[in-house]
Amino acid sequence: MVRQLVVADFWPMARKYAAHLGQGTLRPLGPGYWYGGPWLRVMLLSVVKEQ
Repeated sequence: MVRQLVVADFWPMARKYAAHLGQGTLRPLGPGYWYGGPWLRVMLLSVVKEQ
């Protein structure tokens, strides 16, 4: 079974989630997305776990 978690949140929180889970890929979404901007970056955290 494969489980996938995808979270988009402000960068400090996304980094905390990745550290708590012990794995994951962080990717910046950039100012092109409506919820991102230079004033507060949004990151996408992707985690895939196989059981």
